[in-house]
Amino acid sequence: MKSLARFACAVAVLSFLAGCLESDQQTVVMPDGSGKIVWTVGSKMKEGEKDSGLKMDSIEEMENSSEGIVAWGEPKEVKENGWHKITMTAYFEDISKVKLFDKKGGEKKVMLSFEYTKNGDGGTLVVKDAMMDEMAKDQAEKGPKEEPQTEEAKKFAEEMKAKMKEEMKGFKLSSGVKVPGAITASERFTKTEGRVAAVVLDEKLLMDAMDEKEEAKKTIAGIAGEHKATWTKNEVGADEVEAFKKEMAAAKAYWEKKKAEKK
Repeated sequence: MKSLARFACAVAVLSFLAGCLESDQQTVVMPDGSGKIVWTVGSKMKEGEKDSGLKMDSIEEMENSSEGIVAWGEPKEVKENGWHKITMTAYFEDISKVKLFDKKGGEKKVMLSFEYTKNGDGGTLVVKDAMMDEMAKDQAEKGPKEEPQTEEAKKFAEEMKAKMKEEMKGFKLSSGVKVPGAITASERFTKTEGRVAAVVLDEKLLMDAMDEKEEAKKTIAGIAGEHKATWTKNEVGADEVEAFKKEMAAAKAYWEKKKAEKK
């Protein structure tokens, strides 16, 4: 199993290989550029299984797969209603310094990075998500699929589609941001409301794309490139800022303790 700190790089592939999978990533940004990234990844357990194979990361994996992260919070693991879910939280002091990597063939590839620009009481956040970009470009480059020519081929194609639909039940991939103010302009996100903008891919959208439905294919192809959210007014109050400072301080204390225990 890949590092959960880099799971966003592989979640789409894992969903097809391992069946039903759900992933949610939200980046929360405070007015000064500090904040946190919260990942929750879940996998449906087969009947009789006690877990899905998801594993917690080691300290080395967390540190080697990221830059700009000042602390990792205590992971949370839940097994209920047939699902196995793990939530991890990474804290940063400057989002523009945050990078998450995937390692292939001994080389690190940046899979997630950000650019934060303040503009008076507002600002702009640019998200560079390589996994989403690759998925979108792959969809855009696909031409019309060839129709099966024989009855046997048609039957096989229908059986494979039915199997894929069954395996994709419950699949959801969401990657979003929560910025300090109500978003006034956004680019390449599929949903925007208030302070939150997100790209959401679910089983219906992917299956519609497989069925050559143009609206679904256009939606997926449209997420290619940098994602951008702009706001003009800060809505984060002093209480919210203070609460986050305490949360990050607690995470730093936990992280230092875990690193000391490792020595």
